[in-house]
Amino acid sequence: MKKQLKSLKSDSRHTLIFNEIKNFIIRNKLQPGDKLPPEKEITAQLGVSRTAVREAIKSMEALGIIEVRQGQGMFVQSFNFEPILNNLSYSIQFNRDNLFNVLQIRKALECFYIKEAVQKISQKDIEQLERLVNRMKVKAEQGKDFAAEDSKFHQTIFKVVGNDLLLKLLDIFWKLLRNSYEALRDKPDLVSHALRHRKLFKAIKKRDVKTAQERLLEHFMSTESRVKKATSGKIDSDGNKISD
Repeated sequence: MKKQLKSLKSDSRHTLIFNEIKNFIIRNKLQPGDKLPPEKEITAQLGVSRTAVREAIKSMEALGIIEVRQGQGMFVQSFNFEPILNNLSYSIQFNRDNLFNVLQIRKALECFYIKEAVQKISQKDIEQLERLVNRMKVKAEQGKDFAAEDSKFHQTIFKVVGNDLLLKLLDIFWKLLRNSYEALRDKPDLVSHALRHRKLFKAIKKRDVKTAQERLLEHFMSTESRVKKATSGKIDSDGNKISD
């Protein structure tokens, strides 16, 4: 038998309702896809207004904790990083130092796992990396952006580690940095950027861990320099830099 929601005072804020519904999910060990009690039942058990419950449900839905299906009810949702990405993107608009901090976390993760990735990577993945760096080179020489290939390159390297959370985090950080560059109207030197990826690929192809680590650090040193340059100075409402 499921444990019921704990009654709350009628003047409780929607944050308390939010927390009680979340704790209900935890206490009953509900899994993604499991159905929650109807809104009317939640209101009765908590002893609060239906409006307050709806506000809490909207907040939970926005954070990806629950999913509301029209005509079916409310269901527990799988953990979703998208709200984290959105919140980080929003916070960086007010404190661009956070962009550099995000890069530092990504750097720490990739530099930690590169050894294991080089040791485990398959010949098939190496061939995929080669196709990607070749496309990067062609696009760079044509002055075309190769963001899709860049993202796929890093995902291909680190998927062999077998850590899904790592891949999700790297994807979030990559998208966050990418979106921030676009907001700041910062563009990389495409040819140099593609060349750094090729150097890293060559080390991986030789399964040379030490050189791969060095090439990855060089790659991040360049990116760090780019982030510092992009985030320095004042930015106007259109994302343009204002000279001091």
